[in-house]
Amino acid sequence: MKRKSLGIIILTLFTIPAVAQNLIGNPGFDEVPWDTGWVITTEGITSAESDTEIYHSASQSCKLYARENHLTSRANIAISQQIFPVVNCTCRVYCQDFAGQDQYTASAVGISVKVNGTWVDEWSAGGRNSIWVKWEKTYGYNDTVSGIKFWCGACVSMSGAIAEGEFWIDDVYIGGEKIGIEEKPKEEIAGFNVYPNPFRSQTVVCRLSQKNKPFDIGIYDISGKVIRKLRGPTVWDGRDRNGKKAVSGIYYVKLEGVNKEYKFVKKIVKLY
Repeated sequence: MKRKSLGIIILTLFTIPAVAQNLIGNPGFDEVPWDTGWVITTEGITSAESDTEIYHSASQSCKLYARENHLTSRANIAISQQIFPVVNCTCRVYCQDFAGQDQYTASAVGISVKVNGTWVDEWSAGGRNSIWVKWEKTYGYNDTVSGIKFWCGACVSMSGAIAEGEFWIDDVYIGGEKIGIEEKPKEEIAGFNVYPNPFRSQTVVCRLSQKNKPFDIGIYDISGKVIRKLRGPTVWDGRDRNGKKAVSGIYYVKLEGVNKEYKFVKKIVKLY
């Protein structure tokens, strides 16, 4: 019954936000210059340019090109953009590619997403797609997404052979719930504060008035399961009642007077 009651309190006080607006600057590459906000890295004979002949919507797309004909070299190009960290997000892009391999040449294209601080290769291809293909992936609350990258590369296994790769990209989308690191207390709920929020290793739970008066603290995950019980004011070290490090994600702090004279719930985010 207690767990069910907590679930009712959580749903009453907090509604998890819907997916936010697109967080990518110029996702359709229609503004000039389109590389504002995008970082371009190159190696060898490559180019990144607007393409007004092949596009998914509006008037143009981004075309990545790589060409290599030296045995000891490799041509690579990538465009990437860092975004404000988000959780519970969806990444989506429309793309076409002209890449592949034969006996002496190879080229490939791909998409990488920065998840929990590390670039993860999520999709790659090597073949001619003459139609726009949609790539889409959804990440949960335990995955913090902070960037996206598109790349194209080419190499040869015989001197004099020519390898070429092309990659068209359009309508890039990342939407989610923004998170950030607070350096000091900013948000108050009925005289209580939990900071920093979001946090990585530990967070302080305290009262802003009657600071020395004790209160009960319950830490719950999004399913309503009890993670930890504490007596405040105190510091939660991000561990469960068995001393194991809690996974990153959404948690709820239940603040309750020792005599049950008040009860409040606050949402917090534990980062990876």
